[in-house]
Amino acid sequence: MVRPLAYLSDLRTLVLEEARGTALQQILLADPECSAQLQAVARAVAAFNRGELGVTPRVDSLADQLDDVRRAAQLLQWACPRARREVQAISDAVAQGLEEVTPAPIHRDVKTDHVFLS
Repeated sequence: MVRPLAYLSDLRTLVLEEARGTALQQILLADPECSAQLQAVARAVAAFNRGELGVTPRVDSLADQLDDVRRAAQLLQWACPRARREVQAISDAVAQGLEEVTPAPIHRDVKTDHVFLS
């Protein structure tokens, strides 16, 4: 795991130290049958989600989550004005389904280029 170096609140950006290793995306492109590496990643992600890595959970209140949904909807409505009504309907449905939950570790954006193996 990489260490945080700084948080730029005006940009809502967490600056992390450089991650060592090879991105899972590069491994998959080179060898789509890399089951051993995929199993290691699956175990690590599961341990993270179960809170076994000692990571302090980020606390996002219900209001924070609703604000994230609202901002994402605004961006989509700006980028795709023809889909404005559909985006609003989806945003409303998501907002209605959100509820306050116990804080737990969450990555929020797991992608193959966010996972490194060394």
